[in-house]
Amino acid sequence: MRELSRLLTLHGIDFDPVDHRIICFPHVLNICSGHVTDEYTVVDFASISEAWVDALDGNKVIDKDAYIEALRRDPIALGRDIIHTVRASSLHREAFTDILKTGNDKGWFIDEGNNPVTLPVVELLHDVRTRWDSVYCMINRLHTLKQALDYFFLAAPHRDIADKQLDDMDWQVLQDMEVVLEIPHSAQQCMSGESFPLLSHAVPSFETFMAQWEQLSLNEPRFAPYIEIGLRHARSYYQRMGETNAYAIAMFVDLTICFTWIELNWEEFEVHEVKRAVLNMMTQLRMTVNTQPDLHQPNELLQPQVPGSSNLQAAFVPTKLATRYNLPTMHVSRSTYLTLYRIAMDYLPIQASAVPCERVFSSSTETMTKRRNRISPILMEALQMLKFFFKKERLNFTRGWVTSQVQMLVDVDDDDILASIVESSLATDAAGLQGVLNDVIYFIGEEEGDELAEVPQLF
Repeated sequence: MRELSRLLTLHGIDFDPVDHRIICFPHVLNICSGHVTDEYTVVDFASISEAWVDALDGNKVIDKDAYIEALRRDPIALGRDIIHTVRASSLHREAFTDILKTGNDKGWFIDEGNNPVTLPVVELLHDVRTRWDSVYCMINRLHTLKQALDYFFLAAPHRDIADKQLDDMDWQVLQDMEVVLEIPHSAQQCMSGESFPLLSHAVPSFETFMAQWEQLSLNEPRFAPYIEIGLRHARSYYQRMGETNAYAIAMFVDLTICFTWIELNWEEFEVHEVKRAVLNMMTQLRMTVNTQPDLHQPNELLQPQVPGSSNLQAAFVPTKLATRYNLPTMHVSRSTYLTLYRIAMDYLPIQASAVPCERVFSSSTETMTKRRNRISPILMEALQMLKFFFKKERLNFTRGWVTSQVQMLVDVDDDDILASIVESSLATDAAGLQGVLNDVIYFIGEEEGDELAEVPQLF
């Protein structure tokens, strides 16, 4: 941002690298929850002296020493090992599915009240290193299929891998982590549910997420050490949001928020700071009104030459967005409230996510290959933009927020599997070639993810 500011200054453009920096909302949530899952095994419970009671069962008291011992074993990593074990073999996968179906038919699975329940016939999900929220989905699926996993490891053919089975305290830790991670998951789902996750909703959503974590740590002191790890990073990013006026200005011009939310949730001096920032911007824009031509005024030279081009705005502004902010009314009022109209047009469209920008460069590994790895950065950027243009792919501001089920059903491997198969086939006779082809088809099938729902189902 500082380099961009320097380049723009050379052209006479004033650009503040701090005030113009927008933090990507889903990335921040991922960072906060990621630190929790990375550091949860070394938290200190010395300050928690109250009786440990299960968050979901108030009558169940938890042994603190046994809990800490289980925590040091890293139950998330153990759960990941279980998934790798079950999914490493087609025989294991089929056996696990058979147990689910048979158990549902014969009433093997019960709830807390010893009533028969039907478990969903679904597969275990991997977490994906480069996808946020996937750890929560993985734990949720593990916890849902816990009883089926117990039967799986008790079966005679699987006794050689029975040491992978988790004990009750390991499951308790996983349950606690699921409760903690459910809050950032809900915040992400709330924002990703909109077609256009606007910047004006970022601060209210982020403050709600932080408040829910703080309330959970008060209600369940055992969760406080976990939550404090994430809150430490959340507060740091929230402070950086406060250094950017765009968040407050975007809320001000958002007709669904305006000053109402700010006045209800912020301190009085913070409200005054927001009003001062808005007034300063209005003053600066007002000074430029009389010095710059108004391109909105009718002009014969500016009239559309192509029939129907005046309707382009209606074609490119989504109906949902236009209805939410009453754009026709704002359009009519621009001559009356010219300064506010200009601010609204500058700040309302700002997105809360940088995901679309990353989508442009998401296929860079296909451009920069091992055989073509000396492309200059400038040419690389031009090629990626050209590819995106040729594909005519419109920016989707919520695509990629939610981890797809296909990604979580395929093991992430840094090795070039196809190349390894081809190399091994060089030393294979004709009889073994069919096996090599079967492996190729298997991996292609995993990559394509036939007939799988895009969004993983949670329970």
